[in-house]
Amino acid sequence: MSQDLPDLIAELHFEVAEIKRRLASRTREGVISEVDAAKGKARVRLTDSDTPMLTGWLPWTEPASGANKTHNPPSIGQQVSLTSESGDLTDARIGPALPSDDNPRPSAKGDDHVLAQVGATKIIVSGGGDKLQLSVGNASIILVDGRMTFSVAGTSITLTPSGIEAAGDVDLNSGYVKSEGTTIDHTHIHSGVTPGPSKTGAPV
Repeated sequence: MSQDLPDLIAELHFEVAEIKRRLASRTREGVISEVDAAKGKARVRLTDSDTPMLTGWLPWTEPASGANKTHNPPSIGQQVSLTSESGDLTDARIGPALPSDDNPRPSAKGDDHVLAQVGATKIIVSGGGDKLQLSVGNASIILVDGRMTFSVAGTSITLTPSGIEAAGDVDLNSGYVKSEGTTIDHTHIHSGVTPGPSKTGAPV
């Protein structure tokens, strides 16, 4: 027996409404509420509707998972987007993070590529790839072509093809220092020493 016209219209109305709902749910936004780093899943509190809703446990995407692997678990309060091919949040995936007032972008420079920033630790590539900087608080390592600088506050050591440059006090607590095979630390002695105003000879 064929359906009555009113029933058919009601069914079509329901199907159209369901299609619209799924299309609207293919991409959603929310904030991380819970994280299970061991399983690679998190729960998201949706914030893009009048009625906030907590999702089930969903996997988050990674930049790489082949020969090169990454592990970047989201943090609670992090703003994220969800993507579902079917529009059903049960098969959604947590996608890229979205900067927010609570978690702003780590740089405002156009040529900075901040690869990671966790607490006081930051890795930055800048200058079109000509400079790499790794910093932890006030300690940093800066690499450019032909130059590497290690610094802590106002003390630094720079390595270049022409030699080593140091800024700051140097305390040698063990070992020795040599110049062209000659020891020049506290253990060396001088030849040609004469009491009085005369100058000493070179170290021996």
